[in-house]
Amino acid sequence: VGLGFILASKTVSELPHLVSWHSLLGFSTLTASLLQAACGICVIFHKQLRLSSSPARLKLYHATCGLVVYLLATVTVILAMFSDWFQATVKGIGWWVFALLPLSPAMVVMNQITNAYLLRNKMSS
Repeated sequence: VGLGFILASKTVSELPHLVSWHSLLGFSTLTASLLQAACGICVIFHKQLRLSSSPARLKLYHATCGLVVYLLATVTVILAMFSDWFQATVKGIGWWVFALLPLSPAMVVMNQITNAYLLRNKMSS
């Protein structure tokens, strides 16, 4: 839905697509999200797809890809805060608060994935 609004807005305003870092990273995030969905399908339908990787390894790949998508989305949001509109609207300490807000959930997600998959794999090796 968001992609539809972006395309419609750019078309109506006759502005070029994919010219800023925010838009390029947003497109990369969208692409990575599609790959994440494909990884999830592979995890769910492992036996039907006759994949050679174990389900545990596929779950690790899926979680890692999810972390990459989340971090890309976080950086995309932070880049949006450098837009002319946002900087004109939010000034001073408020800008820094908004800039730091997306980072704390990113740290929580990274910690959860590290604890859930990487530490367990090191202990079993």
